[in-house]
Amino acid sequence: MIAPVSGPAVFSALAKAPRFRTPLLWVSYVESSVTGREDLGVAFAISRKFGNAVERNRARRRLRAAFRTAVDQGAPGSGAVLVRCNRKVLTAPHDAIVDAVGACLSAAAAQSSKSLS
Repeated sequence: MIAPVSGPAVFSALAKAPRFRTPLLWVSYVESSVTGREDLGVAFAISRKFGNAVERNRARRRLRAAFRTAVDQGAPGSGAVLVRCNRKVLTAPHDAIVDAVGACLSAAAAQSSKSLS
């Protein structure tokens, strides 16, 4: 399950977190021990430079659906994520966005498990 991110402490942790990139998007990830949540909190940073309100909202909807699908398919689903994207998200197939999200979440989970050991 995904939910919105809230709280200044989580956003400041996300600002300092490492970034994981794909051609479509890049993700900052903070593990659940920092956020204190069992689900995946997702925040989207899409500026006005991206496009008009319709395009920004369409990108958010497509990304939110891709995160739901990726978590349902077994991608790590706890902690908090800050997502930034480029305009390719508007025209990319849903499966490509899901693959990009899954790759970013898997890389982030692997990185956080390395830092714990």
